[in-house]
Amino acid sequence: STLVRFAQIFGYAGFSDFQGLFKDHVKGSWPEGRGRDGQERAATEPNANLHFLNGMVGASQASLGRIDNNFDIASFERMVDLLASADLIYVIGSKRAFPVTTYLSLTLSQQGVRNVLVDNVGSTALDQVGCIGKRDVVLAVSFSPYNSITPDLVAVAHERKARIVTITDSTFSPLVKLSDTWLEVVESDFAGFRSLAASLAVGMALVHGVVARRTA
Repeated sequence: STLVRFAQIFGYAGFSDFQGLFKDHVKGSWPEGRGRDGQERAATEPNANLHFLNGMVGASQASLGRIDNNFDIASFERMVDLLASADLIYVIGSKRAFPVTTYLSLTLSQQGVRNVLVDNVGSTALDQVGCIGKRDVVLAVSFSPYNSITPDLVAVAHERKARIVTITDSTFSPLVKLSDTWLEVVESDFAGFRSLAASLAVGMALVHGVVARRTA
């Protein structure tokens, strides 16, 4: 009854209507164009491959444009600070996030920043994070539906008092509650295929920021 009265103060009929405000906000933050509509349209195009390519380019542009509108610069700077002060950076991500983490690890190495890519080769991921310590930092990347090993690995790092920074796509990510700071990066998709353009762009900006902070 308290929640109902609280909702009515703001002009809503009840708490369910008030909840709808937040549900619409969350739904609006998810990528557009999910499903098979794009594939069905592509099948009727004279050049279906070009249609799909243009659709993926559009999804990538939409993902990058969303960064301009909603980027949390305070969280980004906090992530740079933590990563720049780390003894060792553990880069964790699997499934769709793995291309992002692989490239981040490679770029960090090329810039002389010590890091470990937790790649789970031979199912050794838990062993790879077994020596993580409180002076280390985890850079985790995880996307919905969060059904990978990443949350378990980050939980181990959290228990060992390592600092954790995360790139993910929703406040519902299980990594959010484990992270010292995190960034929301929502990727658009086309015909069921999701872009990684925004995640890579944010990741490269993090690497640039870390290198600049360490050499300042």
